[in-house]
Amino acid sequence: MNTKNFSILTIALVAAFALCGCGPTENKLALKIEAGDQYKLNFVTIADVDSMGSKSIEQDIDFLVDVVSKEENGDFSLKLTYDYVKTSMEGGGAGPETDLLRAQASVLKGKIVTLKLSPSGRVQDLDGHLEIQDAIVDAQSEAMKEMMKGMPAGNPMAGFLGEGFFREQASREYGLEAYDYLMSQIVMPRPTEPMKAGGSWQCKMATPGAIPCISDTTYTIKSLEGDKAVIEVASTISVDPQKSEMDMGGMKMKYDISGTSKGTITLDNASGFVTSASFQATLTGEMTISGAMMPQSMTMPMNVQVTTTVSPA
Repeated sequence: MNTKNFSILTIALVAAFALCGCGPTENKLALKIEAGDQYKLNFVTIADVDSMGSKSIEQDIDFLVDVVSKEENGDFSLKLTYDYVKTSMEGGGAGPETDLLRAQASVLKGKIVTLKLSPSGRVQDLDGHLEIQDAIVDAQSEAMKEMMKGMPAGNPMAGFLGEGFFREQASREYGLEAYDYLMSQIVMPRPTEPMKAGGSWQCKMATPGAIPCISDTTYTIKSLEGDKAVIEVASTISVDPQKSEMDMGGMKMKYDISGTSKGTITLDNASGFVTSASFQATLTGEMTISGAMMPQSMTMPMNVQVTTTVSPA
């Protein structure tokens, strides 16, 4: 090759790399969404629980995600709408628990939460969640009253499955930490530096729900090809020591449970938005029930398998 031509080619390549700010195999995985953008995603979660009998709970939700604005500091304002909600349950205890789950699902459809999201994909603030909590508590309290009509007087269920219990559950499952965890599956926590295939970063967050846990997650870039990025996800999960015990009207439930989760996330490189994902979690441990209504505490093993899939709706 002519030396002059080689020099020109070298200068051109260096200039190209300088313009893009990083090598061709690197990607900052930044969120590049804009005001007016809308995304619709379907979430299907199936939880198989083995404790005091086996049961399987399935939740099917379509979310509409509207980008309202992008602030000067890089924060985003998002509107999250529950566009479709269906919940079903099979197995032990399916009667009363199904009624409570259906009561919850019945008030979610059409509800809207507005979120303030940082450039790193974490929820900083939210609004509309308190209205959801109030609606769920009212619906489940009414469902519980109807169930109690067919039960003998003095049934202990009335003591611990009351408004106080429903309020605690709703505040945990529809609070800031819960939506931060939900958005981790919609927009994914972002790295602070450009990454290339094989690069990884970590994120620790609460995973609120019936069993409050903390997940420590490692995200690893499996591939950066064309218009998409594929991310492998691996988590260790342990019960939150500050929230492992629940007081339910004179009865206490304490959880000692841990496990792991793995999954894959696919991002659209143009927007940085999640287009599909799948996660599988396995938790094992035990639950101890005690209180004034029980002569002695009772400990039961727990095994939980949870599968979540995210896809375009």
